[in-house]
Amino acid sequence: MTSYIDNEIIPDVNAIVAYMHVTNRMEQISIAYVMAIASVNGYTFQRPNIDDDSIDTTLSSASENKPRIDIQLKSTTKKLQNRSGFYSFALSTKNYNDLRADCCVPRILVVLQMPDSEEEWLKHSSKELAIRECAFWASLYGEVSTANQDSITIKIPCNNVFCPNTLKSLMTKISKGEKL
Repeated sequence: MTSYIDNEIIPDVNAIVAYMHVTNRMEQISIAYVMAIASVNGYTFQRPNIDDDSIDTTLSSASENKPRIDIQLKSTTKKLQNRSGFYSFALSTKNYNDLRADCCVPRILVVLQMPDSEEEWLKHSSKELAIRECAFWASLYGEVSTANQDSITIKIPCNNVFCPNTLKSLMTKISKGEKL
């Protein structure tokens, strides 16, 4: 089958079989999403060699007081349901406890909502490359402990869209010593 993008022939995408598990592909897209937002703002993006502390990436700024933020990334194709201005999201108890801890570097959870269909995850043309749909963030700092063993459902404010302006705002708060 011959495919075209802007009248250019592209190789048959069905000729190469994807061996990476779907959840790993989703994780890689969420990493790319956050990396793109950090890059637009001029922040560095680092990934720990081992994720045993519920931190997938650290973003930092070279500005005067060098603010940093640690991020736990999640992605889902399940539609986040708006319930009274909040999205509900099931998070492992370990991640929850790690993210609510009082740490020197503030921590947030970023959840990327993705379309059901893998073909819709990324849109490409000669004019743009778009990651579909949207990411939302939450700070769990100071949340109460839980007796749940496996997971806990958290609430993410619907207006907490993780975008370049939001990241700038978060880094500004951190540079002023404010809690998120």
